[in-house]
Amino acid sequence: MAPGCVPLKWATTADIVTAMYCDERKRLWIGTLGQGLLCASGGNIPVPVSCNSQLTSKQILSISAVKDTIWVASLGGVDEIVATGTSPECTHKQRHSKTSGMGSDYVYQLYADRGNAMWIATDGAGGYRYQNGQYFNVTSGLGLREKVIYSITQGSDDAIWMATMKDGLLRYKNGEWRTYNKTSGLTDHNIYGLKTIRDGNILVLHKKGIDEYYPASGCFRHYTRMLDMDIDSVSETLNCFAVDSRGVVYVPFEHGFISFSRSDLVPDLRSGVHISDILVFSKSIANGKKIFEHSENSFTFKFDGVNFTNPDRLYFRYRLAGYNDDWVVTRDRAAVFPQLPPGRYSFVVQSSLTSDFSVPSQSTFEFLIAKPFWRRSWFLIMAGVIVTTVVLMVIRNRENKLRTRSKLERERHQYEYEYLKSQVNPHFLFNSLNTLVSLIDDNKNAATEYTIHLSDFYRNLLTYNNVDSITMAEELDLLEKYVHIQKTRFGAALNVELQIAPVYRSAGKVVPMALQLLVENAIKHNVVSMASPLHIVISAADGVLTVKNNIKPKVEKEKGAGLGLRNLRERYHLQGGKNVATYIENGYFIVKLPL
Repeated sequence: MAPGCVPLKWATTADIVTAMYCDERKRLWIGTLGQGLLCASGGNIPVPVSCNSQLTSKQILSISAVKDTIWVASLGGVDEIVATGTSPECTHKQRHSKTSGMGSDYVYQLYADRGNAMWIATDGAGGYRYQNGQYFNVTSGLGLREKVIYSITQGSDDAIWMATMKDGLLRYKNGEWRTYNKTSGLTDHNIYGLKTIRDGNILVLHKKGIDEYYPASGCFRHYTRMLDMDIDSVSETLNCFAVDSRGVVYVPFEHGFISFSRSDLVPDLRSGVHISDILVFSKSIANGKKIFEHSENSFTFKFDGVNFTNPDRLYFRYRLAGYNDDWVVTRDRAAVFPQLPPGRYSFVVQSSLTSDFSVPSQSTFEFLIAKPFWRRSWFLIMAGVIVTTVVLMVIRNRENKLRTRSKLERERHQYEYEYLKSQVNPHFLFNSLNTLVSLIDDNKNAATEYTIHLSDFYRNLLTYNNVDSITMAEELDLLEKYVHIQKTRFGAALNVELQIAPVYRSAGKVVPMALQLLVENAIKHNVVSMASPLHIVISAADGVLTVKNNIKPKVEKEKGAGLGLRNLRERYHLQGGKNVATYIENGYFIVKLPL
């Protein structure tokens, strides 16, 4: 037996002890299930107290005290008793229950803080503080899933800690609450007890072992077999621990007891983080380099973290200030930023044992990507001088350019006018009307159809006059009307053959009236008779439209010979300098038009 220890002989071994409390007078108060409250002093055998009959219930759950007032929590509420001497004689002072305003009759723990306020952990009503004769439900506005508080303790900074049924830990200080859960580093939410060690750390007993909270680091340390503690769980009995006069906390577990005492060495549990490498286009940069050219703008940052107490719990997050201020949370150890624009940047990486990064470690790298030379001051000044000079030259030459532009417009209109005149050939109109007169006398139906085609032809002539280009399908439709007019006049002596694939009909484009002009040109310069028929072939291949006809020249050339082809060449020239090729080969006159 250790020196100074006095053994106590137990009165009834069948009694179940649920709570013990040693007050300032060295009296040991013992709570039982069934025998009510017992008291032992001076090493005597524990005996029932005199006011047992006045207690609400004989089922005692927790005992605490404020000065000479003993608080006893049972299944029916809380009783205050006063015992001023060293004997177990006492008087009943007050009863606290749901009726008196406490909120619940079922109390798991009573805790007297350093300011002599009593904190009450209830089942169903949350946590209460009783002070100056008033009840304060301090957890009413927290939205707890289950309003059950199992255990209460006070930290070295006077903050009150509470263990909830499903919501982890609650910390109350200066009217403000903070919740600690798995996101904050807590291992398990099913907490059996809380106790403050003399160095200010908070012990958290739960289903998966023991967590120790270090206020200096803001982190939890988890004790398991991984730390050679031979522990993976503790007793499931609520608030099952003891504290001796030196402040040593004893916690029972499956193989005995673990003791926690004050430590002169206060470790910093925060994880360390450092930037291990910086790469630009997959090449490590030289030490100390902070300024980069505009072309050196694809960065890869490699980083790592160190923590010896919880190495498997490291979280990382990073951001690149100056590019995007949002944090990126990751378990990887690299961050890639391709194609960064010129500017000043600060890469910040943090590591933490908790996913909420409440107590992070941090490392930073600041750097500059320089602007390209064409965005620097000296270049902008030089460019401004050059632009000013160019503007002056433009102003001086403006009149010349306007005159040239006006001349080109006049020439364009002249070409269009000449083209229109070449289309409205007096001979063509005269011959068409003569043909119409003959058809009226011979065949009125044919005359009607002829008139319709002639009308459509001249309407299209006016429609396409101001259009730069039309589709091959539109051009062939126009050509069909013109050929119908001419075949009414020449009959079988005129043969026009089309060899154009569907792809060119839908996608190819030509200047308006080009095919009509070439067919008309062939009729105008060659004999068209049954004895000497005119055969015209129109084909398309490799982006080129080819029109060829057999040559049987007239004895007398018509007025305006060559005007139509010249106008066609000018029209193509006005649309980007494209050339129209004409030549004679094997008795055929051939014209090639670009599509």
